[in-house]
Amino acid sequence: SDEKQCGHQDGKVTVPHADFLAKIRAVRYAFLELGVDDGVIVARTDSLGAGLTKQIAVTNEPGDLGDLYNAFLDGDYVESADDINNGDVVVKANGKLLKPKRLASGLFQFKKGSGEDRCVLDCITSLQNGADLLWIETEKPHVGQIGGMVNRIREVVPNAKLVYNNSPSFNWTLNFRQQVFDAMVEEGKDVSAYDRAGLMDVKYD
Repeated sequence: SDEKQCGHQDGKVTVPHADFLAKIRAVRYAFLELGVDDGVIVARTDSLGAGLTKQIAVTNEPGDLGDLYNAFLDGDYVESADDINNGDVVVKANGKLLKPKRLASGLFQFKKGSGEDRCVLDCITSLQNGADLLWIETEKPHVGQIGGMVNRIREVVPNAKLVYNNSPSFNWTLNFRQQVFDAMVEEGKDVSAYDRAGLMDVKYD
């Protein structure tokens, strides 16, 4: 659901689902035409770290995919035409008129904290439209975070399968050790023998 860009760069911009799903369907149809029986489509989403969208989705009725996408847009509800400036864009959402926040670049902003919900929607719709595996780009290796999203996806698509990004840019050992450290703290265990910031020290091996 992202225009091609390294997952670790800032300022990632997503596109509406219709654009991305059309590519998945095109690959699936190509497999059928070419007689490829064992082709695998991996659908990647960068929505977790993407706070912007290139465009507002086309929607024909409340609750359709475009409407769900637009529901994540950040903005202000307007009461009258007096609240709209020249050049403003207004969409109907939740039965009201919403003026999405648009940057000088023309990109629109998503609501803060909506990344996981958008990831789940991306993955479900991708699997329902021909994808075989999921790639959720994350900012860190966190089993709890990725597991929570996959569990939500499997509530709708029980056999959903994930390809986790084993990127060398992540310090997997440090991140997992810090996750264990944090879990111990939450459980009230004594962690005085450990330095959270220095868990890569050889003495902890």
